[in-house]
Amino acid sequence: MAQKAAIEGIGNMAGYAGVFLSVDRDGLTNGIQLSIEQRDAKNSGTGYRFAGPKYSGCGTNLLRHRLNARDIAELRRHLEKAEAMLAQQDS
Repeated sequence: MAQKAAIEGIGNMAGYAGVFLSVDRDGLTNGIQLSIEQRDAKNSGTGYRFAGPKYSGCGTNLLRHRLNARDIAELRRHLEKAEAMLAQQDS
C-alpha cells in the first residue's frame, strides 16, 4: 500500500528510486506541468519538462507514475513512430 501511495504522488518517495512520469501544479502560475524524472532512493534526481510553465521549485505533485519495463517499451514504440512521421514530413 505504501508503494502504491508513493507512486501516485501521495506520501514519502524515499526509497522509491526509478524513472517517473509526473504531473504537477506550478505554485506560481497554477499551470499544469508534465515531466519525466529520474530519482534515486533519497528522492534526488533530474528531469525533463515536456509541457507547462517553467519549473519554479514551488509546485504540488498531482500524479507520479513509476515506469516499468512495459511502459518503457510502449513509450519507445510510440517515439519511434513519431520519429518516422517527422522524418517523412522533413523529406
